Amino acid sequence: MVQKKAYHVLFIPEDHHKVRKFRFTYPQFRLMGAGVVFLVCFSLLASIGFFYYRSLYFNGQDRQLSLLDFDQRQAELLQKVAQLELTVQRTSEIAQKVETLVALDQKGVAKGFGSSEGDITFQLASYKPSLEFDELVRKDVDKMNAELGVVIYDIDKKAKETEERLLQSYEIYQDQAVYLSSTPSVWPVKGWVTSGFGLRLSPWAEGVRFHEGIDVAAQWGAPVYAPADGRVTYAGPKGGLGRTVIVDHGFGVSTVYGHLSRIQVAEGQRVVRGIALASVGNTGYSTGPHLHYEVHVDGIPIDPMQYLSR
Repeated sequence: MVQKKAYHVLFIPEDHHKVRKFRFTYPQFRLMGAGVVFLVCFSLLASIGFFYYRSLYFNGQDRQLSLLDFDQRQAELLQKVAQLELTVQRTSEIAQKVETLVALDQKGVAKGFGSSEGDITFQLASYKPSLEFDELVRKDVDKMNAELGVVIYDIDKKAKETEERLLQSYEIYQDQAVYLSSTPSVWPVKGWVTSGFGLRLSPWAEGVRFHEGIDVAAQWGAPVYAPADGRVTYAGPKGGLGRTVIVDHGFGVSTVYGHLSRIQVAEGQRVVRGIALASVGNTGYSTGPHLHYEVHVDGIPIDPMQYLSR
């Protein structure tokens, strides 16, 4: 019988103790070698796995921090956009109030805040970490920038429209304010009407004569005020009206003040509503202290009562 090939391993201690002898057959030795190789490979794979998953863990932490920073910047941008929208909305509301004050036809001006396609919507997708994180973040940033650009463009457009509306309203309001301040709508003197506008029996001549204004009885020397803004075109004596002041208010409207005792303005002088022009008197053809007051539109005398508040 053939003896199996074997290997002997001797352990000889230095202190000369008994030598230990181990005998291994060839199959046993091969099995031991395979075990050693397995342990080495297992240790190597375990080390690689440890460092790989450790790297994934820290990469995940970095991605999570990047996401938090990205979400924070996104929230800040959205907050700024919301503030811009509120600013434009408040400005638009002011424009609407101005338009209401000046009775501006809403159909003739630019539309208010908000487009015909509906209110502004600006929504961004939620972001989740994944193996394609960098690519996803790049795409989402591009998407956010594109959407944000559209919103900012829309807000800027509406801000310009609102500014234009305000300018239009302001110009119209200025024109109306000038017109209203130039309209003789207040009484020039405190008193009572003794003779109205139109046909009447003349106190100085026989028959009926056309009275081109109204007579307001008042105390001699009472102040006569400008009923509207304008420019003095005449100040001096004028036939039967005695001392007279004429004021051009623009828009084709002028006023005449007669029978004055004293004139306090000069020709060419600009006057504003409420300034004293003269004093009530009895000059010219007059039966007593009173103010003769006329209103002319395009050179034609009209009833002053059409302008005066009752």
